[in-house]
Amino acid sequence: MHAKYAVLALALLCIATMAPTQAKYVEEFSVAPLNWNHAAPSISGDTVVWTDFTNGHDAGMYGTYLGDDTVFTVWDEYGPNESIGVVDGHLVVWQRGAVPSSFDIYGKNLLTGITFPIANTGNAEMDPDISGTMVVCEVLNVTYDIYAYDLSKFPYAPLVVCSEGTTHQQNPAIHGDLVVWEDYRNGNGDIYGAFFVDGMPQPPFPLCTHEAGQTLPAVHEDIVVWVDTRNGTSDIYGYNVSTGREFAVAVAPGTQTNPAVHGPYAVYESNETGAWNIYGCDLRTGQTFPITNDAAIQGKPDIYGNTAIWYDLSAPQRFINGAVIHDNNGSAPASAHPLVTTHLARALSLWDSLVEELPAELTDEQMATLDDVQALMEKAVSVANPLYAAGMLRQAIDIMTEMP
Repeated sequence: MHAKYAVLALALLCIATMAPTQAKYVEEFSVAPLNWNHAAPSISGDTVVWTDFTNGHDAGMYGTYLGDDTVFTVWDEYGPNESIGVVDGHLVVWQRGAVPSSFDIYGKNLLTGITFPIANTGNAEMDPDISGTMVVCEVLNVTYDIYAYDLSKFPYAPLVVCSEGTTHQQNPAIHGDLVVWEDYRNGNGDIYGAFFVDGMPQPPFPLCTHEAGQTLPAVHEDIVVWVDTRNGTSDIYGYNVSTGREFAVAVAPGTQTNPAVHGPYAVYESNETGAWNIYGCDLRTGQTFPITNDAAIQGKPDIYGNTAIWYDLSAPQRFINGAVIHDNNGSAPASAHPLVTTHLARALSLWDSLVEELPAELTDEQMATLDDVQALMEKAVSVANPLYAAGMLRQAIDIMTEMP
């Protein structure tokens, strides 16, 4: 082990402090508090985008990086609205148009800054989602149908995922090779899905066709969640595509709606206490828990890993807020700042592995890369702002992950 790099792990532990003793807690933070009216946020990694009316004339798409106080413009042009934006990695897609009948789907590569049309056939194209390079949306032909566009193949030819012909298919969501949507072929909303094989959609199959209505699906890996009215009010149910098992996510008084899922957590809106707040469910245990508890309206949550975001309607303004869901189970160093802890455990593990495997002689390139990583991690130790610290640790993790 190189002595130069062996001491960093000990230094990093200086930012770890004792955490509260409860099994699960959340720490809220502000994502975008400065502008006038935020809505419909989406998160991927440390990138957050949302619809914003800050320019005073129509909706635009804006974003920020967690750990950075600056807000950047994805796209905002006088006239058409930019809305329903989602982000995956460095790609953002959204619907654009003055009225629903003119909506098109556009995208932007945040690395290159290039904005490009994806679907602008003259029909209404709405409600996009993206996973990797595959974009899905609903397209109004005679009825609403589900289409896909592969951004790795230019020009972006439309791929028909589901066009049942006489009824609507709407609100698609995609992750990896699985796309899901709400489907009305049986008279009310059901949840259907389809796999992509070699970039081509395969025949649709049902996930839930309960006689009550199922709407607003979300998907991550093999877990699909949706809004379900089988109990007389709106609850959240889920389905494991790998096992074929359906399960309840959140059955509670009042209304549960707008679910999102990533990894072990699902999040959703609930007014079970009388006010609209954000709740979570640990899918490993079935435990549900409040993420917010506020008299103001909290809505449209999204989640990546254990970081949840949502809009906060503290009249007359909307803000984007977030929280880190933390398990204090001894599996990672405990921190007073869970966002730091999340990345700290991963960074320490990667660093220890790299240091153990270093050859006796390092190339100049290897030393330069390790020095860059060490500088990021040491700076994370020294800054007071936990969001900045987490962002630096995330950068260090990305560099180490890409090292041969």
